[in-house]
Amino acid sequence: MENCSFSQDLKNFLSNYSYEEKIVKNSKFKFILSGKEGNPEIVFFNGLNMQEAWIKYVEALEKDYRLLLFQYPLEPKTNNELLDLIMEFFKVLNIKKSLIIGASDGGMLAQLYVRRFPDNLSGLVLMTTVTLDSSYVEDMNKEKIPSSLIQFILKFVPYSMLKKKLIGTAGSYIKEETESERNYGKDFLMTIASDKYYKKKFIHIFGIVDDMRKQNNFKPEEFKKISGKILLLHPEEDLFTVEDQNKLTDLMPDPEVHKMKGGHLAFIICADEYIKTIKNFFKKINY
Repeated sequence: MENCSFSQDLKNFLSNYSYEEKIVKNSKFKFILSGKEGNPEIVFFNGLNMQEAWIKYVEALEKDYRLLLFQYPLEPKTNNELLDLIMEFFKVLNIKKSLIIGASDGGMLAQLYVRRFPDNLSGLVLMTTVTLDSSYVEDMNKEKIPSSLIQFILKFVPYSMLKKKLIGTAGSYIKEETESERNYGKDFLMTIASDKYYKKKFIHIFGIVDDMRKQNNFKPEEFKKISGKILLLHPEEDLFTVEDQNKLTDLMPDPEVHKMKGGHLAFIICADEYIKTIKNFFKKINY
């Protein structure tokens, strides 16, 4: 990897791209919309509301696509409320039938988007994620403390403690990468955590992720309209189990599936490899 600092990559990115803000139904969307209007549309769904994860994808794809990177608003309390608000946001931006790229819990949100708006997308790319009947989601049901109580408690936890916890997850998120790649992944988490506003984002997304366990499991026919236009990228050392990855693969009609090196953050750390695979997939489906 040529670059060893995510913070520097983000600084370089923000010197060329500027965030905009729009209020939609009393909720604020912070976003970057790039590429030429009229080009095929791509929207990124974030894991843990870390939209910064997609900066290299925007840089690599904007020549041929219209791209939307955005931060989830904090007002919606459920996935359906969030998705309905996102759809209203899309209407404001004249985004009609995009291809969705989602990672981690953003990948699960993308699946719920397909369920809720099956006629409003052109394809689906899911990476380092699972589906609703996974053991990961089932484990949420074993949690004895209500998520609302945990969210309330987190509001009073010093951010320094949450920041330390977030950065401490690097060991489970980063696997099998080189030392320079591991350092890049750790710097990504440190950069995200350096923004004190992320505490509010984290508490909010904690509730959104918990709401996923309340959703009905998917059926293959819900994805029928995008059959043959689905790409799944499973990291070999993900924090999700192989069994859960296979459940996602089995759910999707006629997906293209690739095993990718690395762990949960590999799509950020080794973005070039992921982008190459995605571009090849786009050529196959003529997107």
